[in-house]
Amino acid sequence: MIKLCNSTGKPLFIGEFGARAIEGPEKAKVFYKRLIDVIIEDRVPLSALWVYDLASQDGDWNVTHDNDRAYMLEAITETNRKFKEMLSE
Repeated sequence: MIKLCNSTGKPLFIGEFGARAIEGPEKAKVFYKRLIDVIIEDRVPLSALWVYDLASQDGDWNVTHDNDRAYMLEAITETNRKFKEMLSE
């Protein structure tokens, strides 16, 4: 997808991604890390997390700074730092 978008001059947007812990929190962390790694490796210019601070999604998706999915926000912060470094090279 990134090659197609680059060839047409359009940015790739990966919208509303996340990792649900259906098979346990450790597998969710591995899956989420892989998503983030792909975003970095392919230099995806636009992406959005599903879902931040929405109590109705607490059971499966909600990410906050103080719940068991806080690692997702930490990964996004690190991803943004890496992109900033790549852009300054």
